Amino acid sequence: MLDNRTGVFLASMFIAVCFVSMGYGSLASNLLISGEANIRVKKDVRITDVTLGNSSTGYETYEPEFYIEGIRVYTTLPELTSKVIYQITVQNRTDIDHYIESIEELQNTNTDMKYEIKGIEVGNPTDIIRAEENKSFTIEISYKDDLQKLPDNTSGMFEIKFNFKVADADPPVVTFSPEAGCYGEYTTVTIRAIDENFDYMEIEVRNSSGVVTAKSNSKVIGG
Repeated sequence: MLDNRTGVFLASMFIAVCFVSMGYGSLASNLLISGEANIRVKKDVRITDVTLGNSSTGYETYEPEFYIEGIRVYTTLPELTSKVIYQITVQNRTDIDHYIESIEELQNTNTDMKYEIKGIEVGNPTDIIRAEENKSFTIEISYKDDLQKLPDNTSGMFEIKFNFKVADADPPVVTFSPEAGCYGEYTTVTIRAIDENFDYMEIEVRNSSGVVTAKSNSKVIGG
């Protein structure tokens, strides 16, 4: 029969072994994770104004609307050759050059109408919106070229979204350091992301199953 001291000793040893096993298992599982880092610059490129420009017999049905990445324009084209032109101003509040990677037509209430972007080339990373500067371009609303007669519905609304992207030809350099430290039941793994053109980054780390294991906002100095 075990006395009280022996029982307490065995219980203490069992608890200690459990803690060691848990700590080692945690360290081992973290060290075996094969992950990736997605780095994105903090977005602050936005549309700041939409105004009516020179138009040919056409007019705006309602005042245009805009939000960070999109516009809504309401136009009436009373003649087959009518046109309405809007000037769009984009402000780049970051310290990194951007460009318009693509545009999306979210709404079009009159399929007889078309739009054309002028003053900036969509999808061209060399036609940039410079860091900490504004850039203006126009959107022209008119009838489609193959239309032969004036349609019954002469009014329409376009909602267009602009997708801005960093104009950086060189991708960020991401380095995974094998350094790891075990502090009690916590394990830390060092991840470093460096790019000379990035100042603020969001770093997201996923394991091989696609589960987010770490996420943080980081300010990179130097590079």
